[in-house]
Amino acid sequence: MAEVALSGKPFAVVTKRGGSTSYLKVSEGEENSLSRFDVGGKALDKGLKAFVYGERGVWRPGDTLHVTMILEDKEDLIPDSHPVAMEMYTPNGQFYTKLINSNARDGFYTFDIPT
Repeated sequence: MAEVALSGKPFAVVTKRGGSTSYLKVSEGEENSLSRFDVGGKALDKGLKAFVYGERGVWRPGDTLHVTMILEDKEDLIPDSHPVAMEMYTPNGQFYTKLINSNARDGFYTFDIPT
């Protein structure tokens, strides 16, 4: 995490670590809208909770997305064989694919999605 005070509008952000360099174009109005997706989350006192994460934050065309969902089931009501469905949409809101996993290990469901 970094905070930078700027005197003008940036065009790109360049970061370096070790021998690697990353570039991020900064253009106002070209960010992907998140309004189609519910990203607010909920606080639950009881019931089931699920946490979804990817192994990294940026994927390029041709990469395989490795996404994991962890099901928190404190009362141990859901067996590992219970199916979980995952739907993927493009940033433009178009349906891409649906995967179903019914082979969890201790509440961990993994999905490998080729792009």
